[in-house]
Amino acid sequence: MLVAEDDEGLGEVLARGLRERGYVVDLVPDGETAAAYPRFYSYEVAVLDWRMPGCPAWTWCAGCAAAARPHRC
Repeated sequence: MLVAEDDEGLGEVLARGLRERGYVVDLVPDGETAAAYPRFYSYEVAVLDWRMPGCPAWTWCAGCAAAARPHRC
């Protein structure tokens, strides 16, 4: 699971709670880092700060959706 949260304390609490419940969590501090991770890792779930710096959640989601679309020749 990818968790993107710029508030360090909140991100740590969220990640710890998810890990205690058995989830594997990658915690990143900003949108630019969150945008880079799916290029290298596969995620089933992403938890995003809606107004995170670098790349807001709606921009991140649009980029992932565009990358998932099949290309037409």
